[in-house]
Amino acid sequence: MPGNKGGESETIIGNWLAQGGGRRERVLILTRSQRNGADRKGLSKRYIASSIEDSLKRLKTDYIDLYQSHRDDSSTPIQETLEAYAALIKAGKVRAIGASNFTRARMQESLEVARAHGLPRYESLQPNTICTTAPSSAGVHGFCVSENIGVIPYYALAKRVLDREISRPRGLQ
Repeated sequence: MPGNKGGESETIIGNWLAQGGGRRERVLILTRSQRNGADRKGLSKRYIASSIEDSLKRLKTDYIDLYQSHRDDSSTPIQETLEAYAALIKAGKVRAIGASNFTRARMQESLEVARAHGLPRYESLQPNTICTTAPSSAGVHGFCVSENIGVIPYYALAKRVLDREISRPRGLQ
């Protein structure tokens, strides 16, 4: 949003969690690598290590349940990215990883690299929208089902495609 620096939602959630009462143990925290500024992007090992520390600080927690790669980064080898996540999982800072805005082809390649090198795999995919005919999303649903990958909606109402059906059920015109 205009005027935001990024991470505001994490700060709000972190402040809520800090109020205590065992809240952290009762919630799952899902967040993603932040992309704030020209020098803060990508999926390099160095950037992921920096981004996770920023998120942990804002969230006022010592681990994240699901940490997502926000956008694919073709300039960083997938193996480097997955090795960075392996280190975070080993350190107890991340429990599982996911991908957001990845094509089916890049998800497949990521799974192959993970298998070949004994690295953690993406356990979820957050496609831009599940109601699209874009070539980049072709076959995403079937692929995720066959690979046992969870799907998280990016836009709950598919960029307002579904809200017309939900807000005006048939017969209630």
